[in-house]
Amino acid sequence: MKKTFNVKVNDKSYCVEVEETSCACISPRELPSELAARIAHISAKKDTSGSLCVNAPLPGLIVEVLVKEGQNVKSGDKLLVLEAMKMENSILAPITGVIEKILVKEGESVNGKHTMIQLKH
Repeated sequence: MKKTFNVKVNDKSYCVEVEETSCACISPRELPSELAARIAHISAKKDTSGSLCVNAPLPGLIVEVLVKEGQNVKSGDKLLVLEAMKMENSILAPITGVIEKILVKEGESVNGKHTMIQLKH
């Protein structure tokens, strides 16, 4: 499934087409951090319990957690803010569901692919 994103980097706009695959074919470190944040859903994977894990698209610092466990969210809702490469990146809900677990806290550093939030349909 292909998705198209309009991305603005350093005041220049880009139209980017991303194909969702079962493997991570693009390293978020190779992308501008704004783009990496907008396609964070690519690194979301189901765990063994059936929850969807929202993973950090790149290493950074958790600046703000905007949701609580048990909260209903819609696809595209802002879940948290991740600072990476001196830029704040909004991490969005990849699906509509309920926040099952929040595995990070404000001020915490995360590595790329670190599971930050678990969502249930």
